Amino acid sequence: MPEPHESSNPPVPPLPQPDPLRAALLEVAVDGSRQAAPAPFATIRRRGDRLRRRRMALLGAAACLVLGGTATLATVLIQDDPTPSPPAVSPVPVPSESPVPTPMGTDATPTLYTAPSNRSATDPTG
Repeated sequence: MPEPHESSNPPVPPLPQPDPLRAALLEVAVDGSRQAAPAPFATIRRRGDRLRRRRMALLGAAACLVLGGTATLATVLIQDDPTPSPPAVSPVPVPSESPVPTPMGTDATPTLYTAPSNRSATDPTG
């Protein structure tokens, strides 16, 4: 059996003392909520338009940088090499137009007719 001086209920904590700082902050919060008002529609629209213009300008600048960088990179990587590269297969010889090679300094077209010379048949140089 419990003793008479013990009770089954837990002891009640003492009430907190009023905090002056807490009371002042609550008062300021209540005053601020009374004075608060939403921003006018025109102000909100101006802010949105300004943010949209900035975003579009940044996207345009980024696109220009990407395209310009890609073009520059392609120019650097794909340069026109002045030395010709060897052919993939060996070239096939092309037949010449005249079947018989001609000596240097003569006409390349063969003729069937030769003009008679003024030399006599007994001339040993002729």
